[in-house]
Amino acid sequence: MKKQTCATLILLFALAIAACGGAPAAAAEPQPAPAAEAEPTAAPTQAWEPIPCKVVFDSDRDGNWEIYIMGPDGENPLNLSSNPADDFNPAISPDGKRITFASNRESDQGGGQNIYVMNADGSDLRQLTFQGGSDGPSWSHDGAMIVYSNNGDIYFTDAMDGSNPKQVTSTPDIEDKEPKWSPDGSKLTWLSGQDGHYDVLVSSPDESDVHPVTDNGSINHVAWTVDGRLLTDSWGWKDKEEFCHNCVVETNGEYIEDAGGKGEVQRFLPFWNGKGDRVELIEGSLDGGPSEIYLVGEIFPDLFFNMTNNPAWDRNPDWPAKCGPEYVPTAQDLQPAQEQPAEPAPQAQATQPKNPEDITIGYVGDTTEQKLADLKQACEELKIECVKADSYPAAAELGVDAIISFANKWGILGDYPIYHEVASKGMPIYMLDAESGDQGIYNLSVETDALLASMEWMFEQMDGQGEMVYFNFGSNGFDEELIVKELESNPGIKATAIPATYEDMSVASQEKINALLSENPALGAIWANEMPEDIFWAVNNWQGEHSPAILCSARQDILESWKNMVIEKPAFNCFAVIKPGGNAYEAVYVAYYRLTGMELDPAALGGEYGNTLIYDYPRITNENLDEWLGKLGELRMNEWGGLEIPPMTPEEILDKWFLD
Repeated sequence: MKKQTCATLILLFALAIAACGGAPAAAAEPQPAPAAEAEPTAAPTQAWEPIPCKVVFDSDRDGNWEIYIMGPDGENPLNLSSNPADDFNPAISPDGKRITFASNRESDQGGGQNIYVMNADGSDLRQLTFQGGSDGPSWSHDGAMIVYSNNGDIYFTDAMDGSNPKQVTSTPDIEDKEPKWSPDGSKLTWLSGQDGHYDVLVSSPDESDVHPVTDNGSINHVAWTVDGRLLTDSWGWKDKEEFCHNCVVETNGEYIEDAGGKGEVQRFLPFWNGKGDRVELIEGSLDGGPSEIYLVGEIFPDLFFNMTNNPAWDRNPDWPAKCGPEYVPTAQDLQPAQEQPAEPAPQAQATQPKNPEDITIGYVGDTTEQKLADLKQACEELKIECVKADSYPAAAELGVDAIISFANKWGILGDYPIYHEVASKGMPIYMLDAESGDQGIYNLSVETDALLASMEWMFEQMDGQGEMVYFNFGSNGFDEELIVKELESNPGIKATAIPATYEDMSVASQEKINALLSENPALGAIWANEMPEDIFWAVNNWQGEHSPAILCSARQDILESWKNMVIEKPAFNCFAVIKPGGNAYEAVYVAYYRLTGMELDPAALGGEYGNTLIYDYPRITNENLDEWLGKLGELRMNEWGGLEIPPMTPEEILDKWFLD
């Protein structure tokens, strides 16, 4: 049973660990040869002897993707495939004796990307499929069958010789992938969707009773829990109130449960190390580099234990379903562990204030000269020590009382496991220009609010009807989720996503925007999370009569050109926000006030998670553009020429965000 561990390490992102998938599938047409209706055998009743939880994974440490196996503590990694082609996405049989994987190796029995099986020592290699385009193999509960995907459909076949293949799905316009067999062999689950938007489907192996479990197209991975439920990597339901990121759900989509964070998911996907301790196994990167495979649990001094510890990419770990002691989960096993805080949580600070002269604040992350100057100014005014650290754990080791993070929407995704662990131990963290939902973290940001405000403004300009396009540069999952939610609330808007990567920024060029407007004369709006200046100048230079609603950057040259544009072409319509520029200064004061016993006003907190400090910031439109052109002297300019709101005074911070 394949464990989808990439999703359990970085919870919002799907896109933060790019190595979670395998190599691309070949384009050959499938040629299934369904013969007799092969079905998995009945579930075995004989208890098995405990076996070690050896781990198979794929790695590019040899210059191409190879299949490796290692012991339950990462010992003795061994290359099992040793082939110049790419071998990837391994899955080990429930009894640990055989390994199946996908490979694009050359074969005299059929080329392309196919499914192979071998013994757990690399011997007795056999090719099971011959269609090309096959991927994502997974074992049945009894090891008799292998289920896999082929060019967007689901198949299973005999695990010994590939005989009696059976096609489960036939959906030409829908991609079905990453199938997995339930622990009792009675059901299959897989991801189904298109254009990167997937939901979880479940059916019997003969495709009877096929039904969706999720419905909002936001799922990246799914796995069976040991008690026969489903674990998804994100919230997947339109009409239910969100409360979990790792969600356990019944196969009918009901009774959703929060699986918890790091070290808690092992209740549902258990792994036993060499000493017999039950822990969690995950894949991901803690430093932004290539992914590693980790054990997670309170038994480790730093919570995480790096099993692979190799500069190459190590990914797609899997272990035998029947390893460790025979495991039948009890109700007590599946209850969340009761956490005992090692030190007072942030909420306790109001009743246990610190002496001002004893306060030390740490700060982490890359920053601009202006933001760093703001932070240091606040520290000097308060006469407190502020120290720089290389990471969140390093700051905590310095004994600081709070951490200020110069974050951004990308760094906050990649750093999640690191700051989550530090915050979970009671360290208050203040995020600048990014938003985390972790308890004990407060965000000083308008990023989400500004995104939603810009889309709402566009919908108003379109009177809730018509066509728009949007560019989500870098395929940011958090932004995409917000965009989708807004569009679902405005069914009269037909939105088209235009692929936008940082490798090819030309999508916002004059040529591309001209072509877009020429081909879509009724286009109502163009939205983008990056490159608004390029889109502005492209629309500015557009010679056609039609002018879609767009976003403008809050820069003096843009505002002045915007004014001229409105005079020349009254239909031109733009929206800009001027963001707070002094949040580093303000964060120091917020941390200081809270540490000395003052209490935040609950009404001052909002955002997606209810822990973002609310700012009043200008929203500029055609109607108030002249007003803000007259207030440029009240604003300041950052390193890139953007206009910002200067920091609030200490008195304003107290009045706006704290109780009397």
